[in-house]
Amino acid sequence: MVEGKKVQTAKAYTKQQIIQSKQYTPKDALQALLDERQKYTCHQIKAILDDFLTKEVG
Repeated sequence: MVEGKKVQTAKAYTKQQIIQSKQYTPKDALQALLDERQKYTCHQIKAILDDFLTKEVG
């Protein structure tokens, strides 16, 4: 057992919490991209948005 060492887990948010947040935009993209049954960490949300916003239009 390791004493004095804390393991931190990333907080995860529901789709509704993310859409209501002022931190993430565009809301319409988030509405389409996120799954209602899944929770997302801040890192996952950023990755999803970055991927969407940098995709080449074809």
